[in-house]
This record gives sequence, C-alpha cells and structure tokens, in this order.
Amino acid sequence: MKIINSQSEFDSFLLEKDNRVKDQIIDGIDNPFNGIVIKDIVVRVPVRFNSKPVSPVSSRLLFLNAEFQSSLVLSGQFLSDVYLLDGKYHESINFENCRFSGRLVFLGGQFNKGVSFKSGEFVKEVLIIGGTFFSDFDIEGGEFKSFEIHGGEFRQCTQISGGKFEFTLSVSGGEFYKGFEIDGGIFNQGIIISGGTFISDFSISDCTLNHSLIISGGNFFDDVVLQDGNYQSIEIKNKLGFINVLCFLIDLKCEVRIENTTINVFELSQLIKKSGALYLKKCTVNEFVIDEFENEGKVSIFNLNFKEFITLRNPQGLKIETKTPSKLVILDSDLGKLSFFDAKFDKLSQLIISGSKLIDISTTEKHLPLSTETPVFSDEEGTRNPESLAQVYNQLFIVMQRLGNKTQELKYFIEYMKWHKRALFNSNKERFKKAWRGILSGDKPVKHIQTLTEIEWSTSASLWLNKTTNKFGVSWIRAFGVLLLIAIPLYIFFLVFLPNFEIHFGLKYLTSSNITFHIAHFLYFLLPIHKFDFVNGVLPDNTSLLIDVISRILVGYMLYQFIAAFRQFGKR
Repeated sequence: MKIINSQSEFDSFLLEKDNRVKDQIIDGIDNPFNGIVIKDIVVRVPVRFNSKPVSPVSSRLLFLNAEFQSSLVLSGQFLSDVYLLDGKYHESINFENCRFSGRLVFLGGQFNKGVSFKSGEFVKEVLIIGGTFFSDFDIEGGEFKSFEIHGGEFRQCTQISGGKFEFTLSVSGGEFYKGFEIDGGIFNQGIIISGGTFISDFSISDCTLNHSLIISGGNFFDDVVLQDGNYQSIEIKNKLGFINVLCFLIDLKCEVRIENTTINVFELSQLIKKSGALYLKKCTVNEFVIDEFENEGKVSIFNLNFKEFITLRNPQGLKIETKTPSKLVILDSDLGKLSFFDAKFDKLSQLIISGSKLIDISTTEKHLPLSTETPVFSDEEGTRNPESLAQVYNQLFIVMQRLGNKTQELKYFIEYMKWHKRALFNSNKERFKKAWRGILSGDKPVKHIQTLTEIEWSTSASLWLNKTTNKFGVSWIRAFGVLLLIAIPLYIFFLVFLPNFEIHFGLKYLTSSNITFHIAHFLYFLLPIHKFDFVNGVLPDNTSLLIDVISRILVGYMLYQFIAAFRQFGKR
C-alpha cells in the first residue's frame, strides 16, 4: 500500500501511468473499465480531488481498495463516470463546486463519517448501489438529473435539505437505520419509493414536488410522516410491504390515493382543502385515527379492513405480531363529506368517538357499530360520557334519515335515546346531590330548593316509560308483552271484586266454555270504551269501578305504545 502524506503527493499519484487501465473487468461495473483507478493507497491527510492535475477528468474514475484517513473533497469537472467501490473513508466525503458529466456510482465501501453533497451539477444519474454509511448522508444542495438509491446500509440519518432534481429522487432498496428526512429541495418529477427497509422515521416536509409522491414498496417499521410542503399528488400502493404508522400532518390541497396497503396505524389530522381529495381503497389497518381534522374536500374510503393484529417483519426477517385491538378513533374533527363504502366495521374491537361533526358523512353496506355490538368509548382512556355518545348517535340517526336507511336509522335512534336517558339521569342525580347537601348544610336552603325544582323529573319519567313499554317506539313485541302484563292482572282483580259474580281457579274449570268466555270478555276489557256492565250486565261497585278506570288509563296508554311501535317505519 502506498502512503500519501500531502495534497501534492496525491496529485502526483493521479498522473502515474500505472493507474490507467484499459478493458479491465471489474465486478459491479457492467462494461469493461477504461480509465483511472485509485487503489492500493492510504491517504493520511485531507485531500481535494479538484481535477487540476488531470483537468478536466475526461477518463472514467474508479476508487478501488483505497483508504482515506482524512477528509476527501471532490470538486472540478468530471467528464466521465466516477465509481466508488470498496475502500475505507475514515473522514467525510464532500461534493462541492463540481460538475459530473458522467454518472456518479457508489458500489461499495465503508464510509465512517458523513457523505455530503453541498453544491455542484450532476448531469447524469447519481446511483447508490452499495456501501455502508456509518454517519449522516446529506444532500444540502446541487443540481441533479436523478438520484437513485438501490442498496446500501445507512446507519445514521439520511437527510435531503436542498438541491434541485430534474427527474426523480427514487429509493428501491437499502436499509435505513435512522431517520430518512426530506425537508427541502425541488423535485420536478416527484419522489418514488419502491423498496427499502426503513427502521426509523420516514418524513417529508418543506419541499416542492412538481409531480407525484409515490410509495409503491418498502417496509416502514416506524412513522411515515407527511408534513408541510407543496405536493402535486400522493400515491401509496404498497401491496408487498407494510407501513407501521402513516401520518398526515399537512393541509392537503392535492389528490391522495392509498391502495392495497397494510398500515398498522393510520393518522389523519389538520385539513383537506376544497381542492384536495383522499381515496383509500382496499387497505388493512389496525388503528384508524382521525384527530383534530377538518374536511372541506372529498374523502372516499373503499373496502377498509380492520385487523386485530398485523404481522410485521423486522430487518432480520423475524415475525413481530402486534396484538393491539383494532380501533377507529374520531376525536374533535369535522369529517365533512366523508364516505365509507363497505368498511369492515364488524371487525372493530373498539370505537372511540367524541366531539366531532358527523352529520355529512355517508356509509354503505356496513355502518358504524352500536354500543351493543362493539365497545364504544368517549376517549382513549376507555371512559363513556353519556352526553357525548348521545350527540354522536343523534348525528348518525340524522345521517341515516338523510340516506333513507330506515332500519339503521331506528337502531341509531335507540342508541341515541339510551345515552340521552343516561345523560339526563346523571345530570338530575348531580343536581339532586348538590341541592340536598346544600339544604342539609343550611346554606341558603331556598336557593337549593329552587335547584330541586329545575331537575327534569318529567322528562326522565317519560324516557323511562318509553324505554320500558316499547323500547323508544321500535318494539311492538315489548309493547304487547307489557300490555298483557298489565291487563291480565287488572282483568282478574276486576272480576274478583265485581259484585254478584264468582270467578273460580283450578284445572277443573278450564273448560272450553269458560276459556271462550274469558277470552271474549278479556278482549272486550281491552277496549278503553267498553261498557261498565259488560260482564253479564253486572254494574261494578266502588272497588271494581276503580280497577276498571285504572285499567282504561293504563291499557289505553299501552295500546297507543303498541300502535306507535307498529308504525316504526312511518315518518318519525
């Protein structure tokens, strides 16, 4: 190995004839190599490859089995391809004030400190095919035709904070152990992610995309976060890979399409503007979180599947199973014209919903579940606020009215009334406790007695009666059962106390004539306008008359409840 101790020694080395090869076959390079090979040297001082001794560099250039113990700066003009294959680079490699007319290709090597693109013009592709990068990989500036990452190990952060890309920035492979951050730059033909393993965050913010952001492959073990930036369109079709967390923290003004993708946690927040749209199709999620979100545009969700757990694979290929319950979380949001088409709500383990406007949404095939079908909570701590849930199901009831789905409308109406009843009961209970404590303490009892009069006793009683007698107007079977439960004892007591009439009990009196007699008179008894002497012309005395009057009131009320329940599919 030749030792280089100065810039001049390095420049002289580049001029040596032994470094020029012709038609040499080198692994990793398609065609026979013709050009300058930098190999079998150890450079102990910082050097700048400024192409002065061979200016401009017209030959292809290959770094092969070279060791740079200090920094390396590439500047000047390079008219042909430059390859980095094997070798060790102990300090940083910087590309600045350079012009590459050919390709720049990383085929391998060990890069112990940062690799940084600061400025320059790259007329052809920059390709990262291999290599191990133990420190940050940065693109701070420069003009690129295209930048492609096909492989390599990136042990620290990969960051793109500047630069102009005429064509795409694309990632089809590689392992990224720390964050992959795009927080600047201009991408005229967009960004394409078709592969790679992202162990930490993948984030995009504050950049300009004049074309699409496309994610069609890759495994994302941590968050995928899309933040502020200028997006033309976003397309995610990651059928073979998966995304652990997909988070939109942007005001969307463009069209977003997500199809055939497995997502552990999908988070939607902030705003979709009138010009924006989100289409989610045939995706599988574990948690779908809509938090502090406002929809002014269009959101259509097709065939969304919820799974109790999702199988992931870590970089070593071992299976990881997350067994968290599947959730739909909607908090403090205005969903606007959001549509669910055949979402698998029956696969949900939990529905958490509160403080949101739902009145303009639509659902088809399957609908947001009832509390009797799926545990429904008001927050992620698992509490149930009856007032909040009453508002939720009241909105869903109105949604089904608008959509003309009478069956689901009635189900939501029952849920609304159930939670409204509980909310009113809790409110009355708290008022009563407060007033009673005040009265007992002797602190302005008149004021607390006034509080007692504000308790909505009549509304609570009405709700209780409606639930008990016909399940808020939807169950004629319950109304019929309660009717019989009230009418039969009253009929028996009426006959027992009727003067000059004997009623007998026992199996021997179960004759056909007795049975037909009592069935006929019982049905007549159910008529609120029946005659007082309908039983054998016998007029009731005071006791039997009282029972008769009470029965007319109660049976009349239950007949009304029975008829009202039968009209459940009429106008409400």
